[in-house]
Amino acid sequence: MDVALEKRQVQRAYELYAPVYDFIFDWIFAPGREDPVEDEVVHDSVLEVGIGTGLNLPLYPPTCRLTGIDLSQEMLDKAVERVQTLTMTNVTLKVMDATSMDFADNEFDKALATYTI
Repeated sequence: MDVALEKRQVQRAYELYAPVYDFIFDWIFAPGREDPVEDEVVHDSVLEVGIGTGLNLPLYPPTCRLTGIDLSQEMLDKAVERVQTLTMTNVTLKVMDATSMDFADNEFDKALATYTI
């Protein structure tokens, strides 16, 4: 399959899921999200790949610097709302394809990806 077509299919799926994603998946995936995030990220610079709607955001301490990327603008729109609701000033969100990131080497102390496809 053409990579560009496959990427577009994933984007389209998340465009459709974005409005109901939290309602459907929050409780299902909660146990798998909590453990990785709680792993000593207190003063670290963290990259979360596939941050989606930001369900993990409340798990991060305010002392870490978090950058979240996602392929879907619609999912990130929900994450932006969550960042604003939680008044998190330590978070940067970007639309980005994880297969071609534009970060410098050693920019992050840790990277995390929970339930990404």
